[in-house]
Amino acid sequence: MNTTPKSPTSDSPPAALTPSGAAALEQYKVYLQDLGNIGTRYANSNSFYLSILTALLGLLTLMKPSEGLSDLRPLLRVLVPLFALMLCWTWRHTMQYYGILFKVKFDVLRELERHGGLYPAFEREKNLLWPRPWLNRYEHWIPVFLALPFLVILLATLWKLLLHGV
Repeated sequence: MNTTPKSPTSDSPPAALTPSGAAALEQYKVYLQDLGNIGTRYANSNSFYLSILTALLGLLTLMKPSEGLSDLRPLLRVLVPLFALMLCWTWRHTMQYYGILFKVKFDVLRELERHGGLYPAFEREKNLLWPRPWLNRYEHWIPVFLALPFLVILLATLWKLLLHGV
């Protein structure tokens, strides 16, 4: 096996890396690119859910008397909020999935940094962010904040049903 250092180019690893370190660097690069692709999918899924919910709100505005969908008004008054509630629930689970996926990806990147002889950039970043004294005070409220939109939708649906009937 040839262990002489290569000339420093943008395509070659630093000379100090061993062959296993060079492989780790290539894996690291691929993993970073994959992480970027996941970030794009994350942003696209947020845009998708937001656009569907915006369209549902637009549909509710068409329910004014003597306009557009007024004959379907009683049915839409129930179905649109229920569908929005289910969509928000799905959106939340999608975001939880991406949160788990991001955590696993960053954990693997930290392992590649540790075992591949690379500078531990993500480990350093994690250590600078944690512990999070600015968030720890409110961390126990996070489940309440996550449930709040569902509670508002449920209460609004019940209010409309009780006030206006079906």
